Amino acid sequence: MVNKKRKIIIIIITIILLIILGIYWTSNKEIPLEENEREEVLPSSTIQYVIYIKGEVKNPGLYLIDKDKRINDAICLAGGLTENASLKDINLAAKITDGMMLIIPSEIVEEFQKKISINTATIEQLQKLPRIGPAIAERIIEYREKNGNFKNIEEIMNVKGISAAIYEQIKDDICL
Repeated sequence: MVNKKRKIIIIIITIILLIILGIYWTSNKEIPLEENEREEVLPSSTIQYVIYIKGEVKNPGLYLIDKDKRINDAICLAGGLTENASLKDINLAAKITDGMMLIIPSEIVEEFQKKISINTATIEQLQKLPRIGPAIAERIIEYREKNGNFKNIEEIMNVKGISAAIYEQIKDDICL
């Protein structure tokens, strides 16, 4: 009998709590915030986004920028481009988004990322390869002129001065 009364009391308390919670959640009461927790409501024209700009800009870092601005505006905000900046794959007219990370690539990096054709490269281009100086670059061209174009990139090891170790260092940077 005591257990039955205890169960009824627990059920009644649970129902009362659920009713109180239901009233609380459905009411339109605004929970007051502390003074330092209140957000200032800005007119829509002055809402700002946080963006991160890095790479080939004069002043990389985090910036606050108006939401209606474009990538070109963000670059100007970061002090403009460096002399090595490449805008080849950057849409200057694209709109800014909140939390955006904008990376301006370097033309120098792009230049090194391109593979060098061992069948058409000049002495200067060949010297951009690791461990290839003017003497070996000249030998590559002499070999090419004497034997015709390379048939595969491994054939470059037939050039005097290019060992298997050097080949391993340059194989990812060369093509036919």
